[in-house]
Amino acid sequence: MKMPRLFAGFLTGFFLIQMCVLAQEPAVPDDIRKFADSINTSINSGDPSVMNSAFDKPKFIDRIIGGQQIKPDVLSGFTKGFSKGFTYGSELVRAQAKLKTLRLYKDKEGYHQLVRMQLGDAVAYLDFLLEKGAGGIRIIDCFVFVTGENLSETLSRNVMPSLMRESKNVITKALTPKDNFLLHMDKISDMRKNNVAQNYKESLAIYNALPAELKKEKAIMMMRFSAAQGLGVDTPEYLQAMQDFEKTFPGEPCLALILIDYYFMKKDFGKVDKCITDLEKALKCTDPYLYYMRGINASLAGRNADALKHLEKAIELEPDADTYQLLLLKLLVDEKNWAQVVKVMEGMDKNFKYKFPDIETAPLFSEFIKTDEYRKWKSARSNSPDSPPVAPQKTGTGNGNSGKKSSFRMLEPVAK
Repeated sequence: MKMPRLFAGFLTGFFLIQMCVLAQEPAVPDDIRKFADSINTSINSGDPSVMNSAFDKPKFIDRIIGGQQIKPDVLSGFTKGFSKGFTYGSELVRAQAKLKTLRLYKDKEGYHQLVRMQLGDAVAYLDFLLEKGAGGIRIIDCFVFVTGENLSETLSRNVMPSLMRESKNVITKALTPKDNFLLHMDKISDMRKNNVAQNYKESLAIYNALPAELKKEKAIMMMRFSAAQGLGVDTPEYLQAMQDFEKTFPGEPCLALILIDYYFMKKDFGKVDKCITDLEKALKCTDPYLYYMRGINASLAGRNADALKHLEKAIELEPDADTYQLLLLKLLVDEKNWAQVVKVMEGMDKNFKYKFPDIETAPLFSEFIKTDEYRKWKSARSNSPDSPPVAPQKTGTGNGNSGKKSSFRMLEPVAK
């Protein structure tokens, strides 16, 4: 069994997304809710057009530039190229990402759509900043929890070095000795490039040579953390990076996301629980997926009774997530609660069209198939016109998201 990874994956410069449960937030107009639904529906159906047009690119570009003086011709060229190349929805669809809103709310910045992304075993949280105008509702930025900053800030570090070089005669007049970030933009860009190229030692060397004030910038510390993580979680560099970040930014949501993985690998299940709770507080809403993670953590800690409670809560809050049902089934098999195993299997057949074609050859069910409960379940299926008889198979084509030919061999890694 393994803990789902928590991160915001970069795909040619863009982040990905997936599912959740809508929190009841006051004072959010219906048009905001409809906009969020349209984004979800578009991506989930494989149509990138709504998301592609949802970003207010001029305002997003303004946030990327951050008020810096750029030569008009340089800015015009960047604006044209970025506006054409920034196709966020297309990236999501190509990644086969799915969207479901977790929370809609309003603060001093404006309206927000908080979403959870899941792709494979990777999970991330993104908070879209929305703005209502004459042209309708648009996205003007996106806060990425795992980086602890807006997407515009991340992209700014990628593009500003070249824009500054091309506009040098203008920008250097606007700089002051305190503008460390901009003055060292090239080095920061080199850190990012080294991280992408997995040249982690080179990246850390650049970090160590930066001015002391700049080393304490959140984004820079995150880049350092990423490089140290690349060297290994048991290295002095990783431990020092983690301690420095925790000391500089105590309670930061991105820290909880990072430390969940770290403490899980260390089998410090108590601290994993604390990180999950800290993340939940940062999200300011109830995410059923976190109960699923608590279930995994409790199971690995040998607390199956707690694990079952967490899984039942996750299913109560998000009944259409078959991943939760899979883990619940595994835990019930471990407990030899055969009556409940049958009940869950019947529900999965009804709701997700799981047909268990290889159940008699799957090691997970080796004891279950010897029970009276299994024989009764098999007999009932054989007599049902809607369910084919169980036929042992050596392979399956399950993808973890329902389907008549779904195989429960996918549960075997969880069973270890």
